Amino acid sequence: MVGLREGDSGERVKYLQELLVKGGHSVGGSGIDGDYGPNASKAVLAARKAEAASRTSATGSPAPPPSRSCPSSSRRTSEGPRVDPERP
Repeated sequence: MVGLREGDSGERVKYLQELLVKGGHSVGGSGIDGDYGPNASKAVLAARKAEAASRTSATGSPAPPPSRSCPSSSRRTSEGPRVDPERP
């Protein structure tokens, strides 16, 4: 979850811990307690590694990240302005 880090606590941390446990990752002996400690940090790193491994194709090359592109009718150039491919 974005915005959480070690030392945080509360309902958002508890929700993160629930997701980690459902994903098969241990959040430590105290379990789902709402405290983002070292064990939760380790579980987050393990989950990220597992996600990255699942995106690796059979050839061993990384799969492309999920698409977040602009609509196909326009694109940005390296300079930033939009370019319409239908116009010269």
